[in-house]
Amino acid sequence: MSLHDQENFIKEIHPFDKLTTFELKTVFKNMDIAYYPKDTILISPEKISDSFFIIIKGEVNEYNNDELTFVYHEQDTFDADSLIYNKTKSKFVVDEDLICYELKKSTFLALITSNKKFESFFLKDISARLQTLKNKEYGSDISSFMFSKVSDMYIHEPCIVKGECNIREAIEESISKDTSTIIVEDGGRYGVVTDSVLKKDVLLAAKDLGSPIVEIAKFPFVCVQKDDFLFSVLLTIVKHSIKRVGVLEDGKITGLLKQADILSYFANHTHIVSVKIAKSTTIEELRSASDDVNKTIKSLYSKSLKTSYIAKMVAELNTKIYEKLFNLILPESLHQKCALLVMGSEGRDEQIMKTDQDNALIIADGEDVSAYYPYMQEFTKELISFGFPECEGNIMVSNPYWCKTQSEFKKQIDTWFLGTDMEHYMDLA
Repeated sequence: MSLHDQENFIKEIHPFDKLTTFELKTVFKNMDIAYYPKDTILISPEKISDSFFIIIKGEVNEYNNDELTFVYHEQDTFDADSLIYNKTKSKFVVDEDLICYELKKSTFLALITSNKKFESFFLKDISARLQTLKNKEYGSDISSFMFSKVSDMYIHEPCIVKGECNIREAIEESISKDTSTIIVEDGGRYGVVTDSVLKKDVLLAAKDLGSPIVEIAKFPFVCVQKDDFLFSVLLTIVKHSIKRVGVLEDGKITGLLKQADILSYFANHTHIVSVKIAKSTTIEELRSASDDVNKTIKSLYSKSLKTSYIAKMVAELNTKIYEKLFNLILPESLHQKCALLVMGSEGRDEQIMKTDQDNALIIADGEDVSAYYPYMQEFTKELISFGFPECEGNIMVSNPYWCKTQSEFKKQIDTWFLGTDMEHYMDLA
């Protein structure tokens, strides 16, 4: 990072944007750059740092009594309180490899003394400080969402019945609690019965209402913790294509959070795109949904959502696109005998925009591999039409080298490990 880029980076961070030119020069003279790997403890009650941290890249978690209380990302800073009061109750742990600036404690304290706005910000209580950051950095509705947890939402009272409860009694219980979701507790696990399940598995199947409710419950019922961030819950909903999640406290469901509740709190195109993908019955419909992913990226970016969160959301949508396209192209009779492997940056959920394909197909031993070839040719062709470029190294399922049986891949991997040329190393990577 050049000196000019460094200055711009620091000036964008509140309250450093309130410093004078002379004060900023003092900051640059007394600031070093540092790297810390994942799981490094930067600050703790037993380890008070002599530096004020400014994140360039990476992620740091703050814990209080082993409970996650805050997550710091690019351009976030910490920990003024430990420098000012020379003590802390929190522990700051690197969650993603960290590159940061370290400002000397003496310089930081001198700035608090010389600049009233700088002093005012860091001597506020934490709630007032967060509100200042919200007003400064997050002008849109996304701000409250990024700082909100499940506990900030309205959580519906759950209807929970035992597995041995009969269907009639369970329905009566759900009516009394004015809910269409019946949560079934059975042997320490949770399942769910919804209206659609009752229509299909009871009404249409002429199921005896005296039967145990556990016979029609769908396991497992996806749950989240009450202190989870809302964005994490939204990722879970998109990933599992569900409409509701249970809310856990101490391992027990204490409430129900509905998809509509979160979407009304955080209005964007993500859920709409996810539904379009799920309901696509033709490749043309799926291509249209894939095109909408770019619109979602623009929408999230325009609301100042952090890049790492956008990447996670887009990764979930792209995974659904891959899965749906694969199922549309490959005959159902071949589905259970193979596994599609997505590799590279796409497989690691590191990309936002569509990148070149890196994929392989692992086929069960004893199956006719050649039967898959024409479908994999079509799969690669359609992915290109969806905006996923062809891999220059031809690492794609359309290449027979990357479309083999499980045993063939095992032998190939052994060859790569024992290989001595660069091509073997590249394939292994």
